[in-house]
Amino acid sequence: MSEFVGESPRGLLVEDDENNLCVTAVLLVPENRVLTARGGAEALAILERESPDVVVSDLRMPGLDGLAVLARVRELRPEAGRMIVTGYSEIPDILDAVNRGLVDRWMMKPFHPEELRIVVRQLAADSRARRERRELAANLAARNAELERTVERALTAERMAMVGRFAAESAHELGNLAQIVMATAEGLALRGGRPEGGTVEQLRQGAE
Repeated sequence: MSEFVGESPRGLLVEDDENNLCVTAVLLVPENRVLTARGGAEALAILERESPDVVVSDLRMPGLDGLAVLARVRELRPEAGRMIVTGYSEIPDILDAVNRGLVDRWMMKPFHPEELRIVVRQLAADSRARRERRELAANLAARNAELERTVERALTAERMAMVGRFAAESAHELGNLAQIVMATAEGLALRGGRPEGGTVEQLRQGAE
């Protein structure tokens, strides 16, 4: 695997022919940071540690062909744009892959260099947009979760405040009632009264 360092976005080229691989990589270097893989197995090893914006693969390769590689790309790096480069005789296979959602774009050999750069640029922009939407959705979910926790804390605090207010109001009312009972007991004691069923002292004790 060789790496051509340029500007972002990142691209992964998969091609078993080393000459085609190097030439295509050079075409994309001015605008991209390009990784290259000679075959499907090497491409999958790269995907385990890299997150390319675009994967461009030849269709016919020994071992894993291009469609098998892009199927794994969809599983491992779902945001990445997926493109197949192929010959005229392979169009039915490509159309089937497009219908199954394995391929975003395809291009016939031989292709014009500028056309390749334009398509890769578009796929990279789409990939970045998907990644940004995913990050925004994750941030929104995290904020919603935090908001729910905040609301729950607020409701708990409000419930505790209501309990506190109820306790304070109850204590106030009970204090008033106890004061009335105490005053009544004192009044009876001063007048020598004796309430039915009890004594003035029992009234005092009840008030306390």
